[in-house]
Amino acid sequence: MVARYFYPVNPDLPLEGPIDENEFICGPNDLFTLSIGGIAPQQQLIPATADGNLLIPGIDPIRVTGKTLYAVKREAEASLRRIVGNHPIELALSQPRSFLIPVIGGTPAPGMQVISPVLATTRVASVVSKAINGENELQKKLNYGFRPSIRTIEVRRKNGNTLYPDLARFFTTGDLKYNPMLQEGDMIFIPSFDFTNEVINVQGYVPYPGTYPIRPDDTLLDLLTIASGTNGLNKLGDVRLTRFGENSVAEHQVFNVPDLLARKGSNPKLKPRDLIFIPHRFRDNGSVYVEGEVNYPGPYPMSTERTTLRDLINNAGGLRESAFPKSAFLERTKNQSEVNSPFIIPNYINPLNKENIALTGERGRLTDLDYAGRVFLERELMINHSRIAINLAEALKPDAPDVYLYDGDRLFIARDQRKVLVIGEVVKRGLVDVMPNQNVDAYLAAAGGRGALATFVYVIKAGSGHLVDGYKATIESGDIVFVNRKDSIVDTPDLQALQFQRRSAHLQRIGTFVTAISTAVSITATIIYLTRN
Repeated sequence: MVARYFYPVNPDLPLEGPIDENEFICGPNDLFTLSIGGIAPQQQLIPATADGNLLIPGIDPIRVTGKTLYAVKREAEASLRRIVGNHPIELALSQPRSFLIPVIGGTPAPGMQVISPVLATTRVASVVSKAINGENELQKKLNYGFRPSIRTIEVRRKNGNTLYPDLARFFTTGDLKYNPMLQEGDMIFIPSFDFTNEVINVQGYVPYPGTYPIRPDDTLLDLLTIASGTNGLNKLGDVRLTRFGENSVAEHQVFNVPDLLARKGSNPKLKPRDLIFIPHRFRDNGSVYVEGEVNYPGPYPMSTERTTLRDLINNAGGLRESAFPKSAFLERTKNQSEVNSPFIIPNYINPLNKENIALTGERGRLTDLDYAGRVFLERELMINHSRIAINLAEALKPDAPDVYLYDGDRLFIARDQRKVLVIGEVVKRGLVDVMPNQNVDAYLAAAGGRGALATFVYVIKAGSGHLVDGYKATIESGDIVFVNRKDSIVDTPDLQALQFQRRSAHLQRIGTFVTAISTAVSITATIIYLTRN
């Protein structure tokens, strides 16, 4: 993110243009050229002394330190005029001096930055870029979760004043007010910020969407200005501000930008984790949500009707190192009954849920589990049929088919807890630590062993949802070990109905058998009677 802010700034550009004599502050070692005369003037190079004076023969020393170039030139010309009369006089700055700028705070390369003669008119962005992207032998890395903030930089002046540049605003608008020139004696402090909780997220139909560190005085118009660039505010209409309150409950407000610019409405002050969404003025394609182990969780607008899973992950800043991609799932509350959907569901999505069919259904059969086993497994898993399990590790591969999202979809990505869930006919159901290179017996032992009615052992693989023989599976984090049981336990309405059906069928078979025997006996008796007579 930081590199994006600075590209394509080049800190080695000599000068951004002619020096502004009303802005440049003179100091020791600045080199001046004094020219006196007309067609063939006399010229002399005069450096400012180490104590900050300009020594010109014939006049008193001129104090230059802390004065603008304009003031030094006017003072020198006025003093020389008294001894050279009406001859032309010109004092020019030939070469700015070098000086040091200390850079401290949230940077991997703290220390003194040398402002060379060709960079003496440099601005804050060049020095901060070197400090953030450079290296030195004292380099320190910020703790995970923190980044250097280029929006809340402090330039602490020697006279006690402090400037607060906003380089993100400068890079998108070009306003030099937010990228001031540096002076000798300045100190730059670069704060660090929590890139999850001290940010504003701007998404939607603007040139520069993204996640920006928050400034204490930020308003809605400030962030819209950064995200829309020069004159971009005039192109905006309604925008939506989403704020997450207690228990992550989202509150939405809609603001009309023309009204805010005309001061017809209140320009709200922003809070950390606010989300600003700028819809296309002619269409809003809806939103999708991502929660859990991504860098910037929250709602994101759909750019088109065919927004993909990759789009959502990229907008959310990618997965955190602690993410468990195999455990991800989509919760879909809309469009569940689409039968002619153009959206492709790849084969690495769990077939158990994609058709919203229960395990007890005929098409929900996973392997050779009988009906009672499927009922038992379904009750154990407490399956939510609006969920679509996704293996993100597979879904985000470059050659993987796109997974298309619907408006209202919610993606959940859990933290990898390095656990295996053991359920079914065991003594102690629950989570067990992953044990590398161990077979299923080790996990059963950790769960207290098999129950009295235990039969076969299965492993449900994380991500794919495939049910495999427990003794043929390599058990990994997120897998589920399921121990089936004998079907003699009747503790659900489904099993009671199944038992009643089985008993009825059994009695019917007995009745048929008895009837057949009775018929056979009658026929035999008749034959014996006829043969005797």
